[in-house]
This record gives sequence, structure tokens and C-alpha cells, in this order.
Amino acid sequence: MILNKQDISSCLEFYTTAIFYDEKARAIQSLSQHQLGGTVRNSTDNANRLTTANYTASGETNWFTVNGMLIDGNGNLTKLVRRNQMTASTYGGVDNLTYTYQTNSNRLSQVLNSHLSATFTSKDFKERSGTAYTYDANGSLSGNLDKQINTISYNHLNLPDTVTFAGTTGKIVFGYDAAGNKLTQKLYTNTTLTKTHAYIGETVYVDGSLDYLMHEEGRVAYELCTYQYEYHVKDHLGNVRQVPT
Repeated sequence: MILNKQDISSCLEFYTTAIFYDEKARAIQSLSQHQLGGTVRNSTDNANRLTTANYTASGETNWFTVNGMLIDGNGNLTKLVRRNQMTASTYGGVDNLTYTYQTNSNRLSQVLNSHLSATFTSKDFKERSGTAYTYDANGSLSGNLDKQINTISYNHLNLPDTVTFAGTTGKIVFGYDAAGNKLTQKLYTNTTLTKTHAYIGETVYVDGSLDYLMHEEGRVAYELCTYQYEYHVKDHLGNVRQVPT
């Protein structure tokens, strides 16, 4: 499967994406996006679960990789190692994660990262607290201090209603219709409303202006001074593996 898009304005760039499947045509084994001049290669285990994802390009060796993934008998991730950008000019290990779970449960208890720096350039996992994650009586997450989430409350449909963050960061408040469809998402900084997302069918507005529209193959977003069509490349399980634009 090859996807091509020709340059049609100064805001768009040319790319070619090639997708290669395993011998049974069930799992994506390699994605090559020439706009970036490199290749993203994935590998899976016998249960078609992702085990590695490595990006390679000319002059770049082991700059961007995800490997060392271990999965327990219940299908829970227990280990993950990632290399990415550390500073403006250096690349190396940014994540060495160990996942622990509650006793006799599949609920995640804590994620430990042996790379403790909080200043890496990449958006790596930040271990901000050693406090175990908390859950309510329904088994829904109610607190995660690694993400600076103090509390999460839920409505009568067990949908998240309010997410409150530590300190003076603020909160996110969600609104739904009677069927549980999300209608609004409001971001507060301290107690001041700073941004509102409104969801109307497949259309999403931010503070009254169109942000993006969803479609069968992905979405249309207004970026780089024009409408960008984003296509979701999925595996056989429906997981998005790449988003060409």
C-alpha cells in the first residue's frame, strides 16, 4: 500500500508512505515516510503485540527507538526502554520504565523510570511521585501524581466529569448529553476559564472557531495556513500506527 501526496501549496510538503505487512498480511512490519527521509520499523510477538519500534535515517543511528518491551501473562506491559532526544544535539536513553500492578489485579499501580532527568528535550515519561495510582470503587482511575492529577471525579454514567490538577494548575471539566456523548471540554487555569472545546457531531470547535473535522480515514485540521488531511494508518486491531498528512 503506497500513499502519495503532491505539493499543492507552499504550506504542504511532499511525502510517500509505504506500508509492509508480515507474511500472513495481518500485522504492519514497516512504515516508511520519505518526507522525513527515514523508516519506522515495527515488530510484534506471536500474539501480534508491539515489541519494538525503531526509526532509522541516513546519519542517524539509534536516535529514536522503543524496545525492551516485556509483557506478563495477563497481557500487561511490564518493561519499556526508549531512546530519544536528550538535548539540542545529543540523543540517548530517556526512558527505562518498569510497570507494577496491584496484587491480584490488572490495575496499574506505579511506573518507575530509572532515567530521572526532568529536562530532556523529548516528551519522555516524567516520574514526579512515588505515590501509587488510586482508583474508585468502580475501578476507574481517581488519582495519578506522575501526571500531576490530584483527583478525577465521574458522573452517573461513569464518565470523567472533572480532572483536578496539583497546585494551582487548574482543572478540566467535561460535559455530556444524556446518551454520554461528549459535548464540551473546558480548561481552567486556577479558576479562570481559558479554553473551551465544543463537540458537534464530527466537528470540533475551540473557543468558537473550527479546529478539526473527523472523517472515516482520519481527520481534517487547519494547520500550516491551510486545511491538512490526516490519514490514520491502522493495524489489524484498529490501533493507529502512523498519521500521514
